[in-house]
Amino acid sequence: MAGKSGKFYGLAMAIMLASLSQHCGNPSCAAAVPVPPGLTPKKDTRLPIPPSADQAEARRKIQQLFTRKYHALNNTTIGPFIQTLWSKFDNVQQYPVRCYVAMQLQLTLTTRTTAAYMARLAAQYLDAHYRVNGYALLVKSAQVMIHNMNVTRWQEQELEQSTLYAAKAAMKEQHYHSAAQLADISGLAAQRIADHPGFIAAGKVFRMAHGLAQLQKQYQQALTTLRANPANSRANQTVGLYLLANGEKGDKVGPYLARSNNDTLAKLGKLLTKNFNALPCATRFQMGDLFWKLRRKCSNYALADALLKQGEFDYDSGTYGAGTSTLTLLAQGHYHQTVDLLQLAIRGDRRLLRHGYTWFRNNVVTWKAALAQLIRQRRRYQIAMAQMTEGRANPKANQVLGEFYCLVEGRWKKIGLSFLVHSASPALAKAARLDRAAPTTPLGCKAVGDAWWRLAQQHESLERYNLLKRAAYWYTLAKPKLPTADRATILFRILRYKPGSF
Repeated sequence: MAGKSGKFYGLAMAIMLASLSQHCGNPSCAAAVPVPPGLTPKKDTRLPIPPSADQAEARRKIQQLFTRKYHALNNTTIGPFIQTLWSKFDNVQQYPVRCYVAMQLQLTLTTRTTAAYMARLAAQYLDAHYRVNGYALLVKSAQVMIHNMNVTRWQEQELEQSTLYAAKAAMKEQHYHSAAQLADISGLAAQRIADHPGFIAAGKVFRMAHGLAQLQKQYQQALTTLRANPANSRANQTVGLYLLANGEKGDKVGPYLARSNNDTLAKLGKLLTKNFNALPCATRFQMGDLFWKLRRKCSNYALADALLKQGEFDYDSGTYGAGTSTLTLLAQGHYHQTVDLLQLAIRGDRRLLRHGYTWFRNNVVTWKAALAQLIRQRRRYQIAMAQMTEGRANPKANQVLGEFYCLVEGRWKKIGLSFLVHSASPALAKAARLDRAAPTTPLGCKAVGDAWWRLAQQHESLERYNLLKRAAYWYTLAKPKLPTADRATILFRILRYKPGSF
């Protein structure tokens, strides 16, 4: 029996080493992805593949361990022996050669027993500690396991999950070809056990890895071109898109896209090189629109996904500052810019809604209501202004102008109140007169705040916001010197006003 085990061990090692030599003989498998000019290359700190003589010595040591403890390799002893290999040879710093040989042997034995989980651990261990593409070795192992007709449903499920997990890990290490192959095997295993969600998940990872593999090939060719001609627009565009698909930051992607001969990509590249936090909300929405436009024309799944995520990020970041920006633009009298911003916000949030961002539904309602109110009041304002210039001033025209300046744009002191005091609405005229009187007593300030508060309950959107803001201003002046009972009431009303949120 010991002789038979030795024969099997030798055969297993021969198969293992043959597959390894085939893999390592292909320089493209283990070669690091080239790094474009301007990016710091990541140093490969992994150990080199041990020399053949050292591997032979390590094999003899492991064989002595096997024959002394297990005597024969069969269905009963193979599992414990794999566990021994994993537990005893996990210190790569202390036993660099033995760990390499042990993990290779573990990969061979787990392939024979269809132990997909342990095979994945061995392959990832090799990839993490040695200069070898462990995921390519796992692909060969998984291809054998998927065609093993003696596997159980449990083993098939384990193979599906392990290969899918390994495919995602391989993508992080930029082994895209291996990742696509592993995802394909995972999908086949899921199909055989009728796991529909698993099949869909594997398909998504496969398309992602396949797309990144295509981009990586183009990227490597573009690097060669850039070394000869750094200004080549096509090569710069290819490098920029590859970096974008890999989730690199804008300061690394932007300089390459800015040199593209595609107007949209060049514009995005210039914007990406700027300080994103300093960009106006409207610009962020416009960037989202550009990414969305590019995504609709993109046939590469990985790049389309990256463009979608970037567009969603720009829309999302623009949304959170849109309310404050809208109020700022209105206060400065920039009506057309405000309309453009609200239209961009509505389009951006609608697109986010279609992709599952359901919490933006209220934002869409808010932007639409504000836009409709703004357009309606602007039309009334233009008619009223024409009447004023024609010398036909009347209380109704004064009210319209006052409402536009104060309730829509929030410009109270300089111009708005002078129109509201001549308003056709008794409540608006009274509140404006109280405000212009500028009382200094606590009760006088509270009376002005009460007048604007009552009017706020009759309005919506921008008008309600600006009325609440004015009421909160007067309540804040009155609060320190008011009686306790009155102070509690106005404190509640002050809290109803939320700056930047209408």
